[in-house]
Amino acid sequence: MNAEAARALLADPTAAHADGMLLTLRSASNERAATIMRDSLERNFQRALADELVGPDAAARAALLVAICTGVQFMRNVLHNSELVGGDTSALAVYLRAALDAIATAPSAPAGQ
Repeated sequence: MNAEAARALLADPTAAHADGMLLTLRSASNERAATIMRDSLERNFQRALADELVGPDAAARAALLVAICTGVQFMRNVLHNSELVGGDTSALAVYLRAALDAIATAPSAPAGQ
């Protein structure tokens, strides 16, 4: 699943998706709008994702996953980061998948604990 998510995050956005990201960015400075956006993200994505994660700190790990995905989309689709836009993103997808996997998989307790 994380391989598919990584490829999707690095794919060209639809116009509606890019517009939605810009609207979010413009609205974030408004406290009421930020509250609405945060509640929506937590309710519609973060909680559902946390329910699927196994192991400790599922809610916090879900929040990290949402944050990484949002950051990648912002850097790629709004700021058009030159390393994330255009060209073959298959190598980047491998790195992104590894990052998503590292968070989605609960860490093992250190030896002796």
